[in-house]
Amino acid sequence: DIEPDEIETFTLLKDAAATSVYGSEGANGVILITSKRGKIQKTSITYRGEGSRLSPTRVPKFAGSFDYLSFYNEALRNSGQPELFSEGTLNKYLTGEDRDLYPNVNWWDALMKDHTYNNRHTINFRGGAEKMRYFVSGAYFGESGLYKVNNNYNNNAGIKRFNLRSNIDMDITKDLLLRADLSGQYLQVNRPPFDTGRLFTGIFTSPPHVIP
Repeated sequence: DIEPDEIETFTLLKDAAATSVYGSEGANGVILITSKRGKIQKTSITYRGEGSRLSPTRVPKFAGSFDYLSFYNEALRNSGQPELFSEGTLNKYLTGEDRDLYPNVNWWDALMKDHTYNNRHTINFRGGAEKMRYFVSGAYFGESGLYKVNNNYNNNAGIKRFNLRSNIDMDITKDLLLRADLSGQYLQVNRPPFDTGRLFTGIFTSPPHVIP
């Protein structure tokens, strides 16, 4: 949730003595992050933009209707039951002569995209004088999922995140330093009405000869 460009330093605490002050929350270690602050310098403006293309590393191969139903007949024969699909019916699935009556659906291809994209944009302002220093950062991150979208309803998983941070240091007197730190985040999430596990279960268990 913290933009990398906002981080000045970070420290990893692992041993029990260092994490003891954090109680049970420090059982798995603690990461301390120090955000950037202003410096006595001319205002520097830094922009960073990133874009990525994401694809599944491995997609399972699905059997077509002909192979699926042939194996189904074989399972029936092995259990001593009569075959359910005749050779003529299987050939119609194989040749694809009528996909309305004898469909051959690859549910992964029907519901999922081959790839998606994400993008990140960050702009920072850093500078100050002897009496006041400042660091101001604004960031946007967006990513969409792999589900295909129809024209009526956006069922794809997606996230849009906006970050804002402002660290101000002011020397009120020689011995008095005032720090005003402000940070916030606005998160917009979109997702289908069913969780990912249920959707993937449907993809992997729906027979290819069922009409979508």
